[in-house]
Amino acid sequence: MREEYEKVGMRRSVDAVLIVHEHSLPHILLLQIGSTFFKLPGGELEVGEEETEGMKRLLDLTLGRTDGVKNEWKIEDEVGNWWRPNFDPPR
Repeated sequence: MREEYEKVGMRRSVDAVLIVHEHSLPHILLLQIGSTFFKLPGGELEVGEEETEGMKRLLDLTLGRTDGVKNEWKIEDEVGNWWRPNFDPPR
């Protein structure tokens, strides 16, 4: 992992918070993995990929149409941004 960091830098990932209104109430859409695990759609960005373009790519992979029609994802706001650029010192 340290060698990968020295080559390409930080691993970067994005997650989408998809909000829909149903019966006049907001709902956040989550993906269900197995019977007890839920997560936001998203994943790891490719090296040099912008966050917005990467998010659109990952949404296409996860939730995109299968009939070949391109989706028009509208990215509204960035909710949060956090990172950990350094490794702990070796023991």
